[in-house]
Parts: sequence; C-alpha cells; structure tokens
Amino acid sequence: SNGENPSVDQVLAEMASIFGCRRDRLRLPLWLWRILGAFCCEMSKLAVLPHAAHTLFWRLSHMILDGVCADASKLNAVLHPTYQPYEECLKTIYGKNRLTENSATTDLPGHPVESSGRTTP
Repeated sequence: SNGENPSVDQVLAEMASIFGCRRDRLRLPLWLWRILGAFCCEMSKLAVLPHAAHTLFWRLSHMILDGVCADASKLNAVLHPTYQPYEECLKTIYGKNRLTENSATTDLPGHPVESSGRTTP
C-alpha cells in the first residue's frame, strides 16, 4: 500500500471541497456507530440472506467501520504500481468543470457522438 489510510469521513470531506459544497455530517454517538457497524458485519454473515443483501451489509460495515487495511507488499513486488495521493485522484476524477468534461468526451475516438452533434448508427 502507499501508506495512506483515509477514513470514509476524510474522503467525503475532500470530495465536498472539490465540488465546492457544504457537507453536513450525520452526528451520532460513537457507541451507536459501533453497534450499527457490528450489526451490518453480522448481517453480512447470515446464510439465509440473498447475495445482494450480503453485499449491501458488507459494504455498509466497511463504510461505518472505516474499511479494510491490507498488506499489499507481495502484490506490489510483482506489479510495481505507482501511487498518487488520494486527494490528487479525487481532484482528477471530480475536479473537472462539468461543461468541459461533457464536451471533451466527444473528442474520444469511437465515441458515438460526432463533433457535428449527430449520432452515429
């Protein structure tokens, strides 16, 4: 891993600053967050639930309990990835002006919308 371990709260705060909008936090007591996280974790283990419910509760448990930390050293030794700080990634993904982003997609090769505005069959 790259050593960064941002919480979901930190990522959401960064996204709100990129979008330039106010972010209202859901303020609940810490004990309640822990109970909700444990409940979601246990629900994801129930065999009687459909797969979609397992996935939903698994995702919720990781969001509430701030995800999973894993050692990727063996994978990194094989792939030799390059890392970019998560703030830079979020700015790359979400920091573009919406108008220029939509017009830029028409310049992509193979895009169904031509520069004339007509769609190709």
